[in-house]
Amino acid sequence: MSSFREFSVPTSVIRNETASDAHPEAFSPLGEPRYATKGQSSASAMDRRGVMFYNLVTRDSVGCWNSNQPGGYIPALQGVVAHSNVTLVFPNDLKIDHERRQSVWVLSNRLPVYLYSDLDPKEYNFRIMTAFVDEAAQGTVCDPNFMYVPSAEEHNIGSRLNCPF
Repeated sequence: MSSFREFSVPTSVIRNETASDAHPEAFSPLGEPRYATKGQSSASAMDRRGVMFYNLVTRDSVGCWNSNQPGGYIPALQGVVAHSNVTLVFPNDLKIDHERRQSVWVLSNRLPVYLYSDLDPKEYNFRIMTAFVDEAAQGTVCDPNFMYVPSAEEHNIGSRLNCPF
C-alpha cells in the first residue's frame, strides 16, 4: 500500500483503539499531496530533529521533509536525498535507527523487474543501504540549516544526489 498523501492524527487517538474507530475525522490530510512532483510513498520515519524521510517507490528515490520549517508540508519543502535507477529500484521499506548518531536504512528490491521477467542471479537484486541522517539531508530543503523564504525558488533536490544510497 502506498499513498500520495501524509496524514496527521493526535497520538491520544491512535493509542486508544476505540477512539480511533469512533473518530475517523481525527485523521486529517497533512498539507498538499506529492503526486504532482514526487510520487507515492509506502514507508516513512522521522529522526530526532524532526526530519521525515520517506521512500518514493515510483521514483527510485528517498525523499525528505523538515517538519520544523514554517510553511508546512508543501512541495517546496519536500526534498530528495537520494535517487538511483540502479541501486534504488523500488525502495520498498525505510527505517531510522535509535543510535546516538541516527541512520536512515533503506531496503530496495527489483520487484518491478521480477513482475515482468526473471531476476538475474548474477546481479544484486536486493539491497540494504544506510546513511547518517544529518549527511543525507545536508544541502537539501530538509537540512536544519536551510532557511525557507516563501518567495525563493524551489530547491527540492539537494547537492547529495549521490548520497551513500
